[in-house]
Amino acid sequence: MFRVGLALDIFEAVRPFGILFADYFFFASLVFLLCSSERRRMTSWGSGVLLAGGLILGGVLVSGVTTGPALRVIILFGAFAPLALAHSRDLWRNLRYLVAGITVNCAIAIVAAWIWPGIVEALWIDSRIPDFGEESGRFAGLSGHPNSLGISAALAVLVAVGLLRHDSTKRLRIGTYLQILICTVGAVLSSSRTFFVALAPALLILILWQTLNLKRMVRLSFKLAFLASILWLFANYLFPLLSGSYLQRLGETDESYVANRDRLVTGVLAVAQISQRPMTGWGMEHFGEAGMIFIPEEGGLLPAHVVILHYWFAEGILGGLGIALLFVLPVVKMVRALRDSRAKHLSDALRLGVCVYVSLFISSNLHPVLLNRFLFMPLFLFAGILTLRPRRPPKSSAPGMPPAWGMEAART
Repeated sequence: MFRVGLALDIFEAVRPFGILFADYFFFASLVFLLCSSERRRMTSWGSGVLLAGGLILGGVLVSGVTTGPALRVIILFGAFAPLALAHSRDLWRNLRYLVAGITVNCAIAIVAAWIWPGIVEALWIDSRIPDFGEESGRFAGLSGHPNSLGISAALAVLVAVGLLRHDSTKRLRIGTYLQILICTVGAVLSSSRTFFVALAPALLILILWQTLNLKRMVRLSFKLAFLASILWLFANYLFPLLSGSYLQRLGETDESYVANRDRLVTGVLAVAQISQRPMTGWGMEHFGEAGMIFIPEEGGLLPAHVVILHYWFAEGILGGLGIALLFVLPVVKMVRALRDSRAKHLSDALRLGVCVYVSLFISSNLHPVLLNRFLFMPLFLFAGILTLRPRRPPKSSAPGMPPAWGMEAART
């Protein structure tokens, strides 16, 4: 149930009865976990996620819990965060489901742009008025917004590169390369600049961190360069106008941001609003409204694009501190764990986890993905692997008996 929920995580436009389709599976998994003997794993504090989530929930209590966003925050950090921590033992299998779901969504965007423009409209189950991409030239699949598709595609490509080291068969490696191809083309169709900005730094860190010698680094660099060439030729062949438009958007990024300064203006306004109520915030009924002003060039209201400002604006200092610790504490613990000889079997997962945190931190400061599961569930999953490390051996133990942490590791 949990893995199916991960696969459906990006399908923001599929909401039967107003509830995200993936949440039905997350709730079912939570019920089964609470009814099983494994529920004790939900009480682990080794990741730092529960501490950060506790501060965020404290901010909800201070600011008020009478609105829909408050309930969604409680569910996300009070129920789904412990649920993801408990399922981190099967991290690599969970990641395959997550990447598979994002790949399907990108494939839907490709079909909408190339074969059947009405596929998104046929599968859309949501009360919101959708933008099917026909007029804007940007495709979102069933993610609800083109930037959401770009952010999730960046996450999928990054995780897929990490999965290549764990593909035991040629068939798995071919499938992973195919997923990278589909997700990259889907990101180009979304015209989301966040895809490149969030993926490039994290992918570079992952490549340099995983390679231990010059020979392996050169070999991996040639493979990725060859794959990038194939991806670009494929995108140019199928969608020459869209790929050219995407390159133009990337080239105009700095110029367009300096020209209109929209994000800078909304960010400064959000800081000014927060300074008026820094401790208690403005209340959960105003969640997502930090720095919101009317921008004629955008044709509507535009809020600040920094996630931490929205949590601080609505929940006060507890919400801002909690969301900041959510990105800081697990990364610090992962880096420390990499220096521990007892955690060598988790080194690949820890390195990939740090890179995922870097990518999603960039994404969260370029696009206001405030409660989207595809941003937070991977953070919870990777933080959960910190709770799987064996404990330090006790100072004294009976002669001839193995240390307690060794027995625990064997059971794990």
